[in-house]
Amino acid sequence: MLVVGAGPTGLILAAQLLARGIPTRVIDKSDGASPQSRALSIHARTLELLDTMGLAEAFVDHGHRVRRLRWYAGRRNLCDLDLVRNGSRYG
Repeated sequence: MLVVGAGPTGLILAAQLLARGIPTRVIDKSDGASPQSRALSIHARTLELLDTMGLAEAFVDHGHRVRRLRWYAGRRNLCDLDLVRNGSRYG
């Protein structure tokens, strides 16, 4: 199986394929690691998928849980998002 893209999605897909005994090759247009992180967070659905691989708790244990996000423009509140009430056990 060929996986195009060595970002988080491609690497998780490759890991899942390999775990199921499917020979896998990963290719990416970049020639090395990115010098900066482009990831801001791991969402609840991602943690649910990581849980199927037995990895979610390690991420939760080493992360910072965010329960609410608020966006502002100057002093004006644009959005107040409650992340706990998302229907996931990783709220």
